[in-house]
Amino acid sequence: MLRKEILEKIRKNIKRRRSILIVGRKGAGKTWLLKQLEGIYIEFPLMHYILEQIVFNLHLKTKTSPKYMSIPSLYKICRKKLNKLTILIDDLHTARRPLMNILEKMILDGAVIIGASEKSVFQSLFYEVINLESMTREEILEMLNSFKIKDKNTLDIIFSKSLGFPGKAVELAKQYKIGLSNKEIKKNNLNSLVRYFMELKPSFPERVDLFPLWLLFIVGFGAFAFKVLLYSEDRFRDGYTIAMFGYLALIIYKAVRRR
Repeated sequence: MLRKEILEKIRKNIKRRRSILIVGRKGAGKTWLLKQLEGIYIEFPLMHYILEQIVFNLHLKTKTSPKYMSIPSLYKICRKKLNKLTILIDDLHTARRPLMNILEKMILDGAVIIGASEKSVFQSLFYEVINLESMTREEILEMLNSFKIKDKNTLDIIFSKSLGFPGKAVELAKQYKIGLSNKEIKKNNLNSLVRYFMELKPSFPERVDLFPLWLLFIVGFGAFAFKVLLYSEDRFRDGYTIAMFGYLALIIYKAVRRR
């Protein structure tokens, strides 16, 4: 199903006051879909935060700052407005189980919940679950119009490497623009273009913190050695083996930290 068709389907369900869950992998365009809809966009699926955002967006009057109010007090203030409200909640897969209770109350009080998640969660709350598939070439090209990329070969490579997922396509388009500005890509040179995209590698943190790893081995050796001292003095070799891995991890950790 095309993204335009999905949007139209969701809008029809909103008019009928039906809640929908959008499910798709990271980079599938869930957030983009939510932001195309009219409603209160919620970035973090936290109970107090959701109610705070409703108060702020509807300019509801409170005696004290909403952040100092309890969840029941906030809900009492928001409740009268829920029957005309559409709440767009992102990253529902990161939400805790208690959130389901308050979302259920909101739906019963007339709110429409449009959720986005990397996996199916709280399915009993929603009228329908829509699974996002990869986008067509035409959809990807239309989405990349803002980057003003005119070279057909570049667009073909971006679509091919993105596998039709909009998040990856946008990332590749940004990398292409960076490559042009740094003169890593020569204009009208297909070999230069292909080489640049082939050499693109995922980024990793500059430093890798191995502290928990080597600490685990050191503590493990200490506990094992203590046991050997008490019960079996002829099995020190096993303790030394554990310690060796611990000290090796410590050396790697120190080397990485110096970089």
